[in-house]
Amino acid sequence: MKTSSHIQNDTMLLPWGLFRGDSVDFSLEESKVRIASGTMSAVRGDRVLIPTKVRDAIGIKNGTLVNMQLLGDVLEVETSNGVSSITNDGVDENGTNIPPGWLRQRAIASLAVDPYLNSGPKFMEGLSAALSLHGAQLSNAKKTLDFGCSGGRLVRALPEFSNAAMFGCDSDGEAVKWCAENLNGEFVHNGEYPPLPWDDNSFDIIYAISVLTHMDQEHQDAWLNEWRRVLKPGGLIFATFKDVGIEAPKMSQMDQVKCAKMIEETGGMYSTHTRFHEGIFENYYQLALHHPDYVRSHWGAIMEVKEIISREGSFISQEAAILQKA
Repeated sequence: MKTSSHIQNDTMLLPWGLFRGDSVDFSLEESKVRIASGTMSAVRGDRVLIPTKVRDAIGIKNGTLVNMQLLGDVLEVETSNGVSSITNDGVDENGTNIPPGWLRQRAIASLAVDPYLNSGPKFMEGLSAALSLHGAQLSNAKKTLDFGCSGGRLVRALPEFSNAAMFGCDSDGEAVKWCAENLNGEFVHNGEYPPLPWDDNSFDIIYAISVLTHMDQEHQDAWLNEWRRVLKPGGLIFATFKDVGIEAPKMSQMDQVKCAKMIEETGGMYSTHTRFHEGIFENYYQLALHHPDYVRSHWGAIMEVKEIISREGSFISQEAAILQKA
């Protein structure tokens, strides 16, 4: 079993249980649960998986903060009284603070530091190249907005590519607080619905990574129109989505039938609540899938869709649409 210093003794979110039917040996000792790791794949790299039935049996809810130790072949998990550790995990090569493990995990579902830090420059490099094909230079932007900034995973890399003033917002108040205290820029806690606190025509570029993949149609339309309001004329939006044609075959047969029915009703969009995000994000947070034709027609009725980018061979793990305000 692979272990790392980021797993042992780290305060973190209890990850999303995936092994609903597995046979697992566990025992309780006061506030601790001891899981015999030989009976399950307790650790995948830097990600720990606690079966749902074990979580339910010991009364630890999804999203609970815990302390963990790997002791021989036993994973020991102890609740941490719900108090978030705000201890940063050192600094990066630029001297910028690295957020604590539980905040990194909210963004990439892993405690690993290197993937977290490396993803920002990779994204900004790809974003710069993608926008340049539509006449926009990231390096020349005056103001950019990271909508759904979480703990600043992407925006922290922006200064390497642009002198633009950095703005970010998120519905996760703890993440926004960390960004405001540790990164240069203006960061605000947005609500479930618009408005944002900025004036019309404020931003040259807006990017929203894995945001519309978690909203139903009503919320998506509200935010697409709000992004249009705060975007400058001629400005570009880079927003990702998940292609239903790729994601639906991964579903159970029952869910595929449900998905196909909603796709027909909406003209190409599917959304549903799952236990995956329960206890971690707001209740309106969902799984959303889109057909590219829906993006072209429905999003295109709000702003011009300049390009749809496939995830295959791309710098992102989802599809993306580049939108422009007239």
